[in-house]
Amino acid sequence: MPKISELQSYTTPQDNDVQPIVDTANTTTKKITWQTIKTKIKEYLDSFYATITSLNSHTSATSAHGTTGDVVGTTDTQTLTNKTLTKPTIDTDINPVHDLGTLTADTTINWNNGKIQKLVLGANITITFSNAVAGEKLILFITQDSTGNRTITWDSNVKWEGGTAPTLTTTANKTDVIAFVSDGTYYYGQIYGQDY
Repeated sequence: MPKISELQSYTTPQDNDVQPIVDTANTTTKKITWQTIKTKIKEYLDSFYATITSLNSHTSATSAHGTTGDVVGTTDTQTLTNKTLTKPTIDTDINPVHDLGTLTADTTINWNNGKIQKLVLGANITITFSNAVAGEKLILFITQDSTGNRTITWDSNVKWEGGTAPTLTTTANKTDVIAFVSDGTYYYGQIYGQDY
């Protein structure tokens, strides 16, 4: 029997070509077709690529990562609910200004809509706040409409230095900026700037 190195090169095997193979479980030599070899290689690669695809898509966490639930990908757009971000580095604008439009009736400002909000006073109104978290810093832009002389009555959970709300600029189309910080119950307000 010739040595393997002496055999003729064969680069285009056919499906029914036969290859000897040692069955180590029974210590016997058996035969396997090229078609069977290709099928087994394909099954292995399909399984391998399915695993890689699953990891890349971040569809689920594994125990090896020590987490449960969905994993947030680096390029995914996802809504994070009840998550804690510890010292995140964020390189985009996370405080867009929420526009309340022109207000002509009593309004509750929901700070879940944004930590910076703006409004135009179209009437004398009462404003209340909701959904601030303790320690949050909030900004409110208040602009008079083209008529001016509009006023705000503040809810009792809004506190002011000295116990008295500031006098707003009443000139038509002028803007005041007020900053608030919340302790989770009250909103402590201070004029940031007026008559812009």
